[in-house]
Amino acid sequence: MQKTKKQNAAILNEQVQLLYAALPFSTIVSLVNASILVYIERSVVPHHILGIWLACLLVTTAYRGMAYLLYKRSKLWSTYDVRWGYINIFGVLMSSVVWGGASIFLFPAQSIEHQAFLGFVIAGMSAGAISTLSYFKHAILIFLTCTLPPLAIQFIIEGNEFGIAMGSMVTIYYFVLYSVAVKNYNNSFQNIKLRFNAEEQQKALKQSEEKYHAIFNSAPLGILHYTPAGEITSQNSMALGLIEVDNESLRQINLLTHIQDEDFLNAIKASLQGEIGQYKGSTEAIFSYSNKPIRMSCRGIHDVSGDISGGVAILEDITEENRVDRLKNEFVSTVSHELRTPLTAIYGSSQLLQNAKESISKDQVDTLLSNISRNSERLLHLVNDILDVEKISTGKMDFHFEKMYISDLLSQSVSDNEAYADKHKVKFVLLEFPESVKLMVDKNRFQQVMANFLSNAAKFSPSGSDVEVGARIIENDSNVIRIFVKDCGPGIPVDFQGKIFEKFTQSDASDTRKVGGTGLGLTISKEIVERMNGQLDFETEPGKGSTFYFDLPIID
Repeated sequence: MQKTKKQNAAILNEQVQLLYAALPFSTIVSLVNASILVYIERSVVPHHILGIWLACLLVTTAYRGMAYLLYKRSKLWSTYDVRWGYINIFGVLMSSVVWGGASIFLFPAQSIEHQAFLGFVIAGMSAGAISTLSYFKHAILIFLTCTLPPLAIQFIIEGNEFGIAMGSMVTIYYFVLYSVAVKNYNNSFQNIKLRFNAEEQQKALKQSEEKYHAIFNSAPLGILHYTPAGEITSQNSMALGLIEVDNESLRQINLLTHIQDEDFLNAIKASLQGEIGQYKGSTEAIFSYSNKPIRMSCRGIHDVSGDISGGVAILEDITEENRVDRLKNEFVSTVSHELRTPLTAIYGSSQLLQNAKESISKDQVDTLLSNISRNSERLLHLVNDILDVEKISTGKMDFHFEKMYISDLLSQSVSDNEAYADKHKVKFVLLEFPESVKLMVDKNRFQQVMANFLSNAAKFSPSGSDVEVGARIIENDSNVIRIFVKDCGPGIPVDFQGKIFEKFTQSDASDTRKVGGTGLGLTISKEIVERMNGQLDFETEPGKGSTFYFDLPIID
């Protein structure tokens, strides 16, 4: 509805513009015809009547000329204003009254020749009005009604054959002109409407094209359009980035003649045969200097007749997907190893207990139960790690913050993990630290991070070595304290340092490694520290050990 109103207003504005555009020509013609008429009838009509009539016409012309000038100078002339339409129609009314008055006051009763001339002039003015006023139906109706009927009546009043015939012809002429004017009006209205519709369609088409190009160029997937001959016709920026090639070089590649990869080529051919082509491989299949893992789906584009006019290929970078798959495989390997070892021990110990019955000694029972307990605890740690990772990914890990002295936290950490140090024949050494420092932490989560640091240090340190545990205030920031654990292990390999905090990653991810673990501990620890407004990192030197630390803000 709003769109229709807006279009109708635009059409009315166009009609008003056309009326004013034709106004100078119509006023000039009116003045010329009036001058000729006055000159011809000077001998049969009193001069004072001619003068008064001509003065009225000049006033009307002046009004219309002034309206034209004001309309052109108006800042609002390009937008529809109903007042300009009324001003123009009032001018038309004034002009038609003046020319209708000519039929009455300038009608020479004694001269048939002058009567015929007057009828010719007014009929010509009426005919001319059709071309200048038919943009407005009301304007032409006003002009024709005010000019021709008075003339017809004057002829009929004469009562002679000539007058009656002329009156009848003028009456018929009135209806013919009005019919033609209505037809012209309808044609002009439709032409204006069609032009506006065409402009709106072009605008909509342009907007649609701009929207398509915006979507095409900003799509998160690479897109290629190609002809049935395999020539690339268009591509988006993502495709250029994936293939690592510029626009000109890509356009020189033909997907049917240039490609050597059979799977890629078969996918393109399948799309041009009306099927969906699938490919999983590398961008090297398209451009030899590129080597990114991609998944491609392509299909044909049908024209209006149903024939295939080309094809479109969607390219998806699967680097991250491959990385996740690798991590999943490593996780499966890790979990398989971590589950198999304690489960095998638990199963074996329970079988021995079940089958031995009275023949087994108390010491052996204690050993088997200890084995079951130890491996059950190992399984529990595995399950807890996996659950913590799930909580992290869903944002559901709970924290309960409280003020704690660093001395209490570190003492408890060492005390809680001494048994683990004894198991691996290492010693946790608590260095001096500022005992009065307070932290706002979740006590249990803090101990979880420390347990991970200490257990890793114990596992990777050689027997008989010391693992240093301590805390110190950062030199360049007295509001931050660094808690650290330093081991004497082999250090972290250079090629593994960049991914040490990734999920399910270990420097030795095989299922035959000597040191157990899920590869989740550091990932969980890093998330915990960051949730406590801290930062976790490490320092390492291959062959000389590693120091894992995290910084936390000090509170007053």
